[in-house]
Amino acid sequence: MALGIFAVFDPDVRTEQHQSDGVAALLALDDLDRIAKRLGLRPLSSFADRRELPEDFPGDPEEAFDVLGPRTDWHPIAEGLRTVTALAEHVEARRSPRLRRTKGVLDDLRSLQKCLTVARRKARRFRLEAG
Repeated sequence: MALGIFAVFDPDVRTEQHQSDGVAALLALDDLDRIAKRLGLRPLSSFADRRELPEDFPGDPEEAFDVLGPRTDWHPIAEGLRTVTALAEHVEARRSPRLRRTKGVLDDLRSLQKCLTVARRKARRFRLEAG
């Protein structure tokens, strides 16, 4: 199974039925961030874990949490929803040739949009994780 992005919430809200695997969005993350910046929005990656491992980290990436510790960052759902909605509308309207697997990217964005919309009724904040 390929690595993709998905949302987690605080407090925990189960919305898996609304989430795609997030693979296409993860593969297009750099392009989506460029689009978000052009639109004056927070980049999608800013909602994900942006901590960097030390350059001399000798371990396997799966051991990273032992070095970095647990994540404590959370973001307002409204900010994420604003970014995801605008990106989905942009991709849908323009079908950007720069985005690989454009249909998959749009599906991932719409799925994340639905997930954030459902969760905002019960959760206060969210973050993106890879898995």
